[in-house]
Formats: sequence, C-alpha cells, structure tokens
Amino acid sequence: MMLGVEIAAAVSLVVHCGPATPAGSAVPDISPDGLEVAYTIPREESAEIEVARPGTVSPRTRWLTLDSAPEKLVWSARGRVLAFQKRTGAIEVLSFGRPSISRELVHVEHGTTTELGDWAPDGRQLVFARDGHIHTLDVATGDIRYLTDGLHPTWAPDGLVIAYAAGKELREIRPDRGPPRTIASADFPVAAIAWSPDSTRLAFLGGVLGIVTRFGGRPAYTVAAEPPLAWRPNGIFYSFEVALADGSVRRFDPETRKTMQLTHLPPGHDASFVAVSHDGTRVLYRLEVRDLPAGVRVVDGNGRQDRPVLACHGTNKPDVVRGSRLNDVIRVNGGGPDRVTCGAGSDVVYADRRDRVAQDCERVTRLP
Repeated sequence: MMLGVEIAAAVSLVVHCGPATPAGSAVPDISPDGLEVAYTIPREESAEIEVARPGTVSPRTRWLTLDSAPEKLVWSARGRVLAFQKRTGAIEVLSFGRPSISRELVHVEHGTTTELGDWAPDGRQLVFARDGHIHTLDVATGDIRYLTDGLHPTWAPDGLVIAYAAGKELREIRPDRGPPRTIASADFPVAAIAWSPDSTRLAFLGGVLGIVTRFGGRPAYTVAAEPPLAWRPNGIFYSFEVALADGSVRRFDPETRKTMQLTHLPPGHDASFVAVSHDGTRVLYRLEVRDLPAGVRVVDGNGRQDRPVLACHGTNKPDVVRGSRLNDVIRVNGGGPDRVTCGAGSDVVYADRRDRVAQDCERVTRLP
C-alpha cells in the first residue's frame, strides 16, 4: 500500500548543477544532521572530496586526495570527521578544521579488497572488512583488531555489538572479540544489514527485506529491496528495482507494514538510495537518466521536496566538461584543462541526444 499523495509532476528536473557522479566516483554520504553532503569529483588517479549544504551554490570544503581516489565516504556519528576508503583499499580519516587534516590509518598493498563499514557510536573506532575478515580500527592509535570472518559489518547504535553477514547467516559479535552468535538465516547470501535506532531489531536483505529481533527467532519477510539499507525512526529506507521499470527510493514502516515511494521521476529516470540523515528527514539518492549518471539529489523523508545538492542555476560561472556527451555528466566542480567556464544563463544542457557531444556551453533545457 502506498502512503501519501502521488506527486509525479512535483519534481522539477531542470538541470542545475548538482555534483556529477561519473563511473568510479565514491559513494557519497549525508551528515547525521542532514545539513551537509560529502561527495567526490574524480580526477585521473585521485579525487577532490567536497562538502556542501544541500541547496547552496558552492561547496564549503574541498580536499584533494593525492595517491588514490576514494570509493566510499562515511560521516562519524557527530558529523565532525569523515572516513573514506580508497581504491587501493587504504582507509583515511579527514578531520575538518583550520586546517583540515587527513590521516591514513590502514595501508594495504594492491590486490586487497576492503569494505569500510561504519563508525562506533562514540566515534573512537571504525569497523571494516578486508578480504572477508572483519576488523575494528582505533582511530586515535591506528591499532587494528581482527574479530571474525564475514562481510557488511555494522555497529549497533548502542555500541555493544557488531552485526555482519556470514554467507546466508546474519550474525553478531562483541567488539572485544567474544564468540559470534547467529541471529537469523536467509535463503540467499545476506547482502545488506541495518539496525533499528533502539538496537533491538535488524533489517537485512537475503533475497527480500527481512526483519528480526536482536535476540533471534523467525524473521518476518516483507518487501523486495536493493541495498543499501538504513533504519530510522520513521522507517527503513531502500531502493526498489524491478525489470522493465524505473528504480525508486522507498520507505517501509515496519509497524504498519506500509510503503511510501519517495521519488517520483519521469520515465527513463532511475533513483537509487544512498544514505539518510539520522532523523530520517533528508534522503540522499543518485539519479540516472537512461542508465547514465545524472548527479546526486536530496529528497525529504515524505517525498515532498526533491532538489540537487548544489542549486547553482543562474550563477555566472557554471562549468561544462568539453567533449562530454549530453546525457552524461552535467557539471563538474573545480578547474582543469577539460573544463570551460560559461557565461550567465548558460548552464550545461541535458537533452535526449546521446549522439551529440557538448563542445563548449549549452543552454539549459528540461530533462526528457
């Protein structure tokens, strides 16, 4: 059952200049208070990390990673520090201040697969998986502790245990390396995990969205979903994708077992859930148009306000990437020899023409 009023025509998709998300850019993240979004602008072998308030004209912070581009960004619980996983598998933390400081805490050799999990609620540790082995990382000292084998580790909000996937099993383990405990079993490998805000239940994907108490028992299976997952006071957030249909971001209420669709986009537009603020009021998602990246957007927890992260339409210095296809990246922040600064009112066009390439500055048009 769908909650709320259908608002398919309510989203204005005039292209402004939300940050581009070309292939290979990092998974962005929204701060716990929902006021800032961290994302990356890829370069050849590195990337710029930018932090911007949704709806503002320009980012407030830029940080250039020198040796390897980030793949995933994760805000700390208080929103003061950003952890990021590099393409090499290394893990760094970026503390914002005057000046901002970045420290590499995990250095790995090439050929290692790293999966950055999340922060401990007290902000002192991170949990991550490396080549199928789960570790905790002390942010102050850089000490690494092996816990167990598994994937998709995530810290309980009360900080007492870490949930993770071991094949088709959902398990938990104490961060002091106590014995693992199986919470539930799924029909398929567990692909994503999310804790309820009070740490008493877990949502997980093992074919479909399952919900189980922390103490085990038979899971209640609910709706089809795609990872990642996030559980907030107003429900469980996820992506919904089916064959021959456009993807959307949805919120499932485990108490009423009702679903609300948060994104309402024209045909050919796919939305995929990325992250949500701790109170569930601001939802970050990626937009694709006809399978091509079209930026990062924020919609509210009830699906009524949908906007790009950077609302700079009408400014006199929009950038266009020379040679990019019109259905590809709209705007990339920053300089570089491949970018052109356009005049007032000349943001980059986004037209339904894959065969034509932007040469310099194109007029803004509506998305098809």
